[in-house]
Amino acid sequence: MEDNRLFSEFPPVSTEKWEEVINKDLKGADYEKKLVWRTLEGFKVKPYYRAEDLEGLEYLDSNPGEKPYTRGKQKSGNEWEVRQDIRIPDVVEANRVAMDAVERGATSLGLCAKNVKSLDDMAALLKGIYINAVSVNFTCSEDYLGLLKIYVEYARKEGYNTEELCGSCSWDMFRHALKHGKFHRGEEGDLEMAKQLVEYASKELPKFRVLTVDGSLLNSAGANAVQELGFTLAAANELVSRLTDMGVKMEHAARSIAVNFGVGSTYFTEMAWSSTSPSATAPTSSSSAPPPAAGTSRCTTPM
Repeated sequence: MEDNRLFSEFPPVSTEKWEEVINKDLKGADYEKKLVWRTLEGFKVKPYYRAEDLEGLEYLDSNPGEKPYTRGKQKSGNEWEVRQDIRIPDVVEANRVAMDAVERGATSLGLCAKNVKSLDDMAALLKGIYINAVSVNFTCSEDYLGLLKIYVEYARKEGYNTEELCGSCSWDMFRHALKHGKFHRGEEGDLEMAKQLVEYASKELPKFRVLTVDGSLLNSAGANAVQELGFTLAAANELVSRLTDMGVKMEHAARSIAVNFGVGSTYFTEMAWSSTSPSATAPTSSSSAPPPAAGTSRCTTPM
């Protein structure tokens, strides 16, 4: 059988041979200091890797929906959305940009809802957009509960089944506390608002993530990937715990949370946490509650 692999006509070179040539070129310089990259997270990244480095890594053969969940926490539906954030308060102009983004392939829209105060405003913002095919993510609103009620009214008027609509709200009580040193309405007031949002969405918009835990603020403040991942998931866990203490069902609380992370320039660690975060939020045998959704963002969105 003919071997069609690239460079198959050349004899194989062992790792020992490569290392011999590298050390010769270093001319006595320290290998570790010269060629091994140390990330902020404390990982050592070698200058090159070979197939033998993959030996013994059993999880490489795992399937989606199976432990350790490195290929996603679900057997299907693990697709990444292409989201375009549009930070334009004017609803007519925002709609024009959104329509162009959808035509260019966006499957998810981040829409500034600062000026959406009525059904007419919502209709102008979403004109021509099939909200059953595009995920709608609201940002910048001063009243997310009121906004969701207007959205549901609009959707029903247009003939959509609200139980099938996907999207999110960027309501994040922790983000405000991190930026300003205090909760927006006080801790108990913010938790009560979170409860109201979850209870409304569980009835009217069950596929909407109405609460956000945004780790990109930590990323922008200098946190490394391990710190960002750990603190963000801890905050999401605390939010679920507090909501269930207030009488919210576990499955409703967990389903309502979107978790966002920043995207930096350390690509190896970014790829690692993108694989780790599904396993960190994967369901366990003791709970049937769905894990929070995870996403990435190059920049933060205001509450």
